[in-house]
Amino acid sequence: MGGLQLDVEPRRARVYVDGWLVGVVDEFSGYYHHLDLPGGPHRIELVASDYDLLLVEVVVSPNRTTTYRGSLNHR
Repeated sequence: MGGLQLDVEPRRARVYVDGWLVGVVDEFSGYYHHLDLPGGPHRIELVASDYDLLLVEVVVSPNRTTTYRGSLNHR
């Protein structure tokens, strides 16, 4: 298992991993908050009303936490 930390605006955006809703950005943001995922490639979708979808491909390394930084484009 590895970790994925999200530093993304808006923090209320819904987070989907490999097609499954796992929560909102705010739950996986900050030093002690991350999403536990199996090592390997994952497809992350970030969705918020009035914003364009943000689609990210990440590779999670076992026993490490990866941070993704970005923002959704406001419509």
